Amino acid sequence: MERPQEAPPRVVFVATAAAVAVAIGLSAAMAFSRPFTAPSEVLTATALALLLAVIVLQQIGRPMSPLVARREAPTWSAGTPGGLPGRRSWAARWSGWMVLVAATAGWELFSYLSSPRHTHPTVSSMLDAVTAHHAGRGLAYALWLVLGWYLVTR
Repeated sequence: MERPQEAPPRVVFVATAAAVAVAIGLSAAMAFSRPFTAPSEVLTATALALLLAVIVLQQIGRPMSPLVARREAPTWSAGTPGGLPGRRSWAARWSGWMVLVAATAGWELFSYLSSPRHTHPTVSSMLDAVTAHHAGRGLAYALWLVLGWYLVTR
């Protein structure tokens, strides 16, 4: 698959400005919504839908702008049935994530079962202090959007 053609600088600037404006708007709206309410769920679903659209466009091979396509198309291991990635490439891609998730889950379980909670806080209880205020909730949501965009476009 060939690399997408470079877009003119003005198009890249406009696309980047639009993405940043949408992220700022979603973050500001999330800052003033209460957790676990319909508005906050709609805002989260909107962000996830936008990221899912980027992933789908990447997978169907449609040329992407430089804002989105920062990497080459994936190459599959030669000689594997159905063109699927070989076992080594799967393990190389996912082993780090599996270790990270297992370590986080183990720490959360240990903290949850330990007493008292102020001595062994869980991640969510530590974040409660940050997200209790509008600015903290908006900042946490903005960081979540940036992390999601990075993971989708890397």
